[in-house]
Amino acid sequence: MKKIVRILSISLFIAALAASGSRFHPRAIAAPPDSRNIAQPGNTQNDLSAVQKPPGVKPIIQLVPLGKVKKEHIDLLVRTIDEIYAVEVLIVPRSEFPAAAYVRAGKRWMADPVLELLDRMKPPQALKMIGLTDEDLCAATEKSPTWGILGIGMLNGSSCVVSTWRLGARFNNPRMPELLSKVVAHELGHTFNLLHCPDRSCVMQDASGTIRSLDHEKAFCPACQRTLGALLRPDSAYAHWSENQ
Repeated sequence: MKKIVRILSISLFIAALAASGSRFHPRAIAAPPDSRNIAQPGNTQNDLSAVQKPPGVKPIIQLVPLGKVKKEHIDLLVRTIDEIYAVEVLIVPRSEFPAAAYVRAGKRWMADPVLELLDRMKPPQALKMIGLTDEDLCAATEKSPTWGILGIGMLNGSSCVVSTWRLGARFNNPRMPELLSKVVAHELGHTFNLLHCPDRSCVMQDASGTIRSLDHEKAFCPACQRTLGALLRPDSAYAHWSENQ
């Protein structure tokens, strides 16, 4: 059975955004020791044949609003994806979370059952599925079985999900659109077979324990851009790489 590497993107509560020197658990790869055929950044063996479409026809990403989510956040996510990836975003009707995903103690939702739900919802014509919620997401980590996260994506998988909860949307954080853009670029990047990147300026970098790493993320590095190929819009800000950034 094909092994899937789970990629986690982990953050602090938004209050920590303003805290100098605040630490948080990084986005981390949970990779079993016997993983095989895992594409490295820049690996040209990526099979992107599924995205080949007639001229003028873009691959489709279906956006699934999950639970409570504001319309302006849905619209923001559509614009964000459109600014980064050469795809067409189709919004489908809002879906409820799987009941079994709810963690009563933390009033949050486990992300793994959400990914399973998105996988089941995926129609043949969709390249990827992305879930969006304003509610809190969590995932099992070494630190906690219900660790709060920004989002999660499956390496070379069909689905990812992101949350605005820890981006400060409920506090009207002015940086929310910028942070959401980086999270979306990162999580969809994982579904397009991108691992964490060693370049600290690449949006695919592992956060390495500090929230300030988000400020270092500027674009996809040349190696990650080669892996994405035609999926990355050439006019996207994330396609403009400088060795001095």
